[in-house]
Amino acid sequence: MCERFSLMSGVTELFDRFELNDIRMSLRPRSDYAPTRTVPVIVNEQGQRKLEGYRWGLIPFWAKDAVLTSGADILEKREYRKLFAKHRCVFPCDGFYVSAAEGKRRRYVRVSLTDRKTFGVAGFYEIWKDKQNGEFRTCTMMTTAANRLLYDYTERMPAILQERELKEWLDSKRNGEPDFLQSLLSPFPPERMRVEPVGADEWSGSSPDEDSEGEMPMKVKALLQASLKR
Repeated sequence: MCERFSLMSGVTELFDRFELNDIRMSLRPRSDYAPTRTVPVIVNEQGQRKLEGYRWGLIPFWAKDAVLTSGADILEKREYRKLFAKHRCVFPCDGFYVSAAEGKRRRYVRVSLTDRKTFGVAGFYEIWKDKQNGEFRTCTMMTTAANRLLYDYTERMPAILQERELKEWLDSKRNGEPDFLQSLLSPFPPERMRVEPVGADEWSGSSPDEDSEGEMPMKVKALLQASLKR
């Protein structure tokens, strides 16, 4: 599974690559965006593409944080289907990390595109407001079956969207077409990807993260979980 991702692109490159209209978060290059941290995601608000900061890890009331979500999860969980239908987003990345057991040890790799360009991964999100109009934004990354390049490391990989697919994924006109949206979650062509070994320190994301919120306070998490039950 994808356990961390990187985004080293500058603001100008992101504006051009994803045809953004606005950036609403403090953004700096990072090699180790991790679960439960604030990560950049692209959302479509009334036809405008905006880059915003969301907590990576949707909080369903019946389970642990949903950092990664599969197409099967969408079919099985009614709450997910509602978000999948209207609250889709894209994670901009230039690489992600996976690991695999090798005897008593683990090997760690970084996966990127052969052309080193930034790419988008499908996801969806939730926004909850408290009585004081405070907002809590959480998101989850979609996965699909691993292609032949990654199958030795993991059975599932991030659902990378190609150019046309990314446009369709963010298009609100597709909200009533779940079967079509599911069809976009296919394995990315392995010939366009590369795998590089990395050390455990690089994979673990040990550098400080001053811009992130870290773990959501327990009181806030409890309120959010209660709201999702309704």
